[in-house]
Amino acid sequence: MASNTSSYTYDSVTSHLIWTTDEISADSPTGSLEFTVDLPGDDVDAFYPVQVSFVSAQSLAGVAVGKAELVGGEQEGQEAEYSTETV
Repeated sequence: MASNTSSYTYDSVTSHLIWTTDEISADSPTGSLEFTVDLPGDDVDAFYPVQVSFVSAQSLAGVAVGKAELVGGEQEGQEAEYSTETV
């Protein structure tokens, strides 16, 4: 894997590839990750699901979550569990 705007580590205990881009700014507004692996039988499903997380010192949109509600089904309108983190 080659990258000039980010770094990566592989956690062999959890089998996770952790890709980090250190800065997103007006000068560097995007990042990308591209890699190739040899899999027995080309099992592309081995890479799914994909989990994406973002961390910021402040809210990117200047808003905060007040509550979350379930939509659809018998529990519609009931509060749902959610989490947020600040650094």
